[in-house]
Amino acid sequence: GDIAIDDISITEAPSCIQPTNLELSSLSTTSAGITWTENGSATAWNIEYGPAGFTPTGTGTSVGTNPYTLTGLTPDTDYDLYVQADCGSGDVSTWVGPLNFYTGYCQPSATNNSRYIDDFETTGADVNVSNMGSGFASNGYSTYTTDTIYAIRGTNVDFTANFSSGTYGFKIWIDANSNLDFESSEVAFQTSSYSGSHSGQFTVPNTDGIYRMRIGNSFTPSSGPADPCATGYSSGEFEDYIIETYTPPCMPVSSLTVANITSNSADLGWTENGSATTWNIEIGAAGFTPTGTPTNSGVTSNPFNATGLTQNTDYDFYVQADCGGDESIWTGPFSFTTLCDVFTAPFFYDVETAMETTDSEIEDCWSSVPSYTSSDFRWDVEGSGGGTISSNTGPSGPKSGQSYFYVEASSGSTGDIAELYTPTIDVTGLTAPALKFHHHMYGDDIDNLSIEVTDDAGVTWNNELTITGPQLTASSDDWIVEYVDISAYSNDIQIRFSVVKGASYEGDVAIDDISVIEMPTCFEPLSLDTISTTTTSVELTWVEQNSATSWEIEYGMSGFTPGSGTTVTAGTNPFDVTGLNPSASYDFYVRSDCGGGDFSSFAGPISVYTRCGTAVAPFYEGFNSGDEPRCWENLSSNTSSTSSNNFWKFSGQAGYAAANNGRAAGTFAWSDGSSPTPDSMMLITPEIDISPLTTPFLGFEWFSNNEDYPGDNVPLYVSVYDGSTWNLLDVLSGDSAKWQFASYDLSAYAGGTIKVRFMTDQTVTSNSAHYNDILVDEVTIDNCVVGFGQDGTQDVCRTSESIDLNDVVTRPSNNGFWSIDGYDPYLTNDSIFTYTSLPAGTYEARYFDRYDVCYDTTTALINVYNESSAGTGSSITACKFEMLELFSHLSGNVDMGGDWYDYNGNLLPNAKPTSPGTEGPFEYLYVVSNGVCPADTAIVEVTVDLNCSVSLDSETFTDISVYPNPTKNQLNVVNPSNTSSLKVEMFDMNGRVVLTEDKALNNASEATLSIGFLEKGIYTLRVFNDQGQKTFKVVKQ
Repeated sequence: GDIAIDDISITEAPSCIQPTNLELSSLSTTSAGITWTENGSATAWNIEYGPAGFTPTGTGTSVGTNPYTLTGLTPDTDYDLYVQADCGSGDVSTWVGPLNFYTGYCQPSATNNSRYIDDFETTGADVNVSNMGSGFASNGYSTYTTDTIYAIRGTNVDFTANFSSGTYGFKIWIDANSNLDFESSEVAFQTSSYSGSHSGQFTVPNTDGIYRMRIGNSFTPSSGPADPCATGYSSGEFEDYIIETYTPPCMPVSSLTVANITSNSADLGWTENGSATTWNIEIGAAGFTPTGTPTNSGVTSNPFNATGLTQNTDYDFYVQADCGGDESIWTGPFSFTTLCDVFTAPFFYDVETAMETTDSEIEDCWSSVPSYTSSDFRWDVEGSGGGTISSNTGPSGPKSGQSYFYVEASSGSTGDIAELYTPTIDVTGLTAPALKFHHHMYGDDIDNLSIEVTDDAGVTWNNELTITGPQLTASSDDWIVEYVDISAYSNDIQIRFSVVKGASYEGDVAIDDISVIEMPTCFEPLSLDTISTTTTSVELTWVEQNSATSWEIEYGMSGFTPGSGTTVTAGTNPFDVTGLNPSASYDFYVRSDCGGGDFSSFAGPISVYTRCGTAVAPFYEGFNSGDEPRCWENLSSNTSSTSSNNFWKFSGQAGYAAANNGRAAGTFAWSDGSSPTPDSMMLITPEIDISPLTTPFLGFEWFSNNEDYPGDNVPLYVSVYDGSTWNLLDVLSGDSAKWQFASYDLSAYAGGTIKVRFMTDQTVTSNSAHYNDILVDEVTIDNCVVGFGQDGTQDVCRTSESIDLNDVVTRPSNNGFWSIDGYDPYLTNDSIFTYTSLPAGTYEARYFDRYDVCYDTTTALINVYNESSAGTGSSITACKFEMLELFSHLSGNVDMGGDWYDYNGNLLPNAKPTSPGTEGPFEYLYVVSNGVCPADTAIVEVTVDLNCSVSLDSETFTDISVYPNPTKNQLNVVNPSNTSSLKVEMFDMNGRVVLTEDKALNNASEATLSIGFLEKGIYTLRVFNDQGQKTFKVVKQ
C-alpha cells in the first residue's frame, strides 16, 4: 500500500512538444521506415541515429516527412535512433528515443550440442543446395547464405533433412515479404510427427526476388521449433539459406488435376501460369522415368482427354508449356488410377492374384467398406495358405490355392458391418445367371452373412441370401458350396457380401472361389470323403444332390492338374478305387452324371494316402499337408532329445533368411538348425519300386541361404539305398535366395527297389547352424522325358557387344534358363550375352530346360573374335625402283594374312613391291580381316627420291630362269650370266615367306631348291640382290 513521489517541479509548458509513439514502419537490410506521432504543429523534424549505444550529439538530420525512410544502412547492424520536433525559429522539442532496430534477421541460439541438423539437401530447383555432414554449430545457428536455391517463382522444391541420433520435429520458414521477420504465415513446411529424418516439399515465393529461408529441428514439439528466433534453445538447431526466384521466358504450369476417370481414359488438367496455348504431355505407368519426349505433343485443350489407357492401372503424367520457340520445364508427376473394366460372365475369381492384406486394402477391382484400416471390423485377404489369426474360428486353409477372403472378428464392435464388393459383371450372356461361391463359417460368435445384388450402380441393393450363425464345427471342416439364383438380373450387376459382427472374436467368416455362371441343372456331390484305405485301394463316399446313379471319378498323384488324371466311372456310392500304389498320396474328384450328357462340376479334391508298402514309381511328394508324409522315416542321431528341432519339420516357417523362401508354411519339409543340432537329421522315403521306369531319375527342389554368415553352410547329403548299401549321390550346400533344382540319374538302380535319404549335418558350421535352415520340396522319381533342342555356334566380333542366345539355338521350350559357367553376370534379360569387355575366345552357354525330374541342355558356342587390326601405317621416302619392305613400315598390332594393294588399287603378290620411277607420293594399302569382324586398313605412303635409283638394266636378270615348273620336290634356278650374290625367297599366296636361300646362287650359274615340304599351290619365287630382282610364279604339285 506504500506510495512514493520525487522530483516535483512546476515549470513553463514547452512551446514545442516532443513526438511520441516512435516506431518502425518497415525494415530491410539497408533501409528502415520510421514513423511517429506529432503532438504539436511541427512539419519538420530532426533525426539522429548511429550504432546501438552511441552518444547522441544533439545534431541531427532535418526531415520534412512522417513517416521517413532511412537508406544506406549497413546490413546486419544494430542501430539506435532519436527524433526531435522542429517548431521553427529555433524552437525544438526534446529528443525522443532511442528506437533500437537491427538491419538483419534475428539470431537464434541453442545449447544442446547433441541435437542438430546434420544433412540438408534440396532437389527439383534449377540450382540446389547440398549441405551434408554439417554437424553442430558453436551456438546452434549457422548461416549458409552463400548456398542459394535458384528456382522458378511459385514452383515446388523437394528436400531431405537428416538429424543426429534421435527423432525430431522439423520446420521451414521463408521470409516471403522480406521484412526480416519470420512470421507464422510464412511457415513453408512443418512436420506432424517425430523422425530421425524428414523429407517433403515447399513452395518458393511467386514473385521474383531474393529471400531468406530458415530451417529448424526440435526435440519437441513434433511440428518443429515454435519460435524461429529462440535463444538458449536446448532441443535443436537452426540453419539459414538463400532462395532466389525468377520468371523464365516460358512459365511452367502448376496444379495438375485429373477428372472423369474411366477404365481407358481420363481428363488431365493444369493451371497455365503464362500465356501458352499449347502444351506437351508425357504419361506412363506409375513410377516411370520421364524421358522428356511427349506422348502427346501440341496439345491445345486444357483439360486434355487422355485415351487408350489400360484398366485398373496406376499412371503418372507430366505437363510442359509450349510458348512457341521456347518450352517450360516439366511439371509433375501427378498420379491417378484408371477404373476397372466391366467383367463379362461367366466370371470366376479364386483370390489367388490378390495381395495378402490385414488392412482391407483389396485389389483386382474388388473393394471393401471399411477399407485401409487394421482396427475396424473388415474384410481381409489371407494369402499364405493358412488360417485366420484367431483361435476357435475361421478355416484352417483356403478352399483352393493359397488365398481367400475373410472377416477378422477380433476388431470392431458388436453390430458392425463389413462389406465386400465384386467388380461390375455383365450377365447379359447368361440365360439363368447364378452366383456360386464357397464359404467357411465356423465360430460361436458368427452373426450372419448376406448376399446382395445391385443392377443400378449401387442405388438399390436387393438381398438374395442370408446365412445365419455358424455352419461348421471345426476349422478343418470342408468348405460349403453355395448357389444363389440371380436370374432376375440381366445387365450389369455388382454383388455385395456383408457380414454382421457378433458378440466377440470367434466370428471369422471366409469365402473363396467366387463365380457368376449359368445355374447348373446337375449339381456336384457334397461331403466327399473316404471310408477305408488299403495299400492299393481307396473307398470313397459322397452325398448326391440330384438323382444321379452314375458318377465320374478322376484321380492322380496329389497336386495333379485336373484333366490329366485317371478317370473311372462309378455305378455305386460308396465306390472302391483300386490299382493304386502303396505309400502314395492321391487327389480324388467326383462329379455326378445326370444323364443325357449333363454332368455336374467336380467336387474335390480330397487327398488320401494309401497304406504303407512298397510304392511303385512314378513317385511324388509335395509336402503340402503340413504333416509328416505317411510311410516316411524321420530319424536323428541324437537319440536322447525329443525336441521337434531334432527332426525334420513339415509345418511352420523356417527362420532367418530361409523365412523368405517364397512358399507358404506347411508346403515343404525343413531341417531346423536350432538346438540340439544333431550331426545326422534324416528324412527317408518309403521303399520305391522303380522297375516300371525306363529312364529313372530323381528330382527335387532345395533351399539354403545363410545371409548372416554367407558360405558357412549346413550340408545336405542325398543318398540312395539299393537294398543293401546307402550310396551317396551328392552333397549340396551354398547360398541362394531362390529355390534350386537338383536332378540325378538313377539308371544304376533300374529294375530294383530303392529308398532316398535327405540328411543334414548341423555340427560342421563355424557359427550356429540356426542361421542356415535347409528346405526340401517337390520330391519326384519318374522317367526323364525331355524335349529336343538343337545346339548352335555363332562367330561374333567383340565390337558388336552382345548377342541374343535364343537366336543361336533351337530351344526345346521357352520355360528354361541360360547359364555360362563363370560368366553369368554377363547375361541380362535372360538371354542377352554381352561380351564386349571379355577376351577373345570360345564361350559355352547352356540352356537348361527343366522337366519333372531332369534337365534338358542345349548348348550355344559363342566364338568371340578381336576386331581386325592392320596396324598403323607411316610415310617413307625411297629411291626409284627400290624394293619396298612394306610390313616393316607398319607399327602396333598387325594381323598377318591380309592383302596389299598398290597405288592403283591392284592386288600385290607380296609385301615387297618395287617403288615407281616418279616422285609420288604413292599409297600402298594393307587390308586385313579375320572373316568375322569388319576389315581394317593401314596405309604406307611412299615418296620417291628422284636423285637416287637402285634399278639395273633389264638385261641384267634377263637370262635367269627356273625349271621344272610345275614341280613336285625340286626347283632349279639357272643363272647363266653368273650374276653375283643372288638370293632367293619364296612366298605363299598370303605373302608369307616360306623359303629363303642366301648362298646357293652366290657366284654360281645354277642352284637346286628343295620344296617337297611345301603344300600344293601357287607360290612366288623372287631372285634378287642389292641391284635388282626377278620374280616367277611356281606351281607346286
